[in-house]
Amino acid sequence: MINNIEPTLDELLSEPIIRLVMMRDGIDIADVRAMMEQAKYRLNLGRLPASVRPAVHNPCLNTVN
Repeated sequence: MINNIEPTLDELLSEPIIRLVMMRDGIDIADVRAMMEQAKYRLNLGRLPASVRPAVHNPCLNTVN
């Protein structure tokens, strides 16, 4: 039976081929992690009731246009 579990971000970023492609493209691991944190925050924010959303503050989103 094949294991259909998605790899974690840490597992993906530790793959040598991924690191080589990122290095070639000038992408920093810290930038990828920050982008993923922002996406996670935005996805979770959508699950909050509308009345709670204005009270939620995440300083990471100050850098997103």
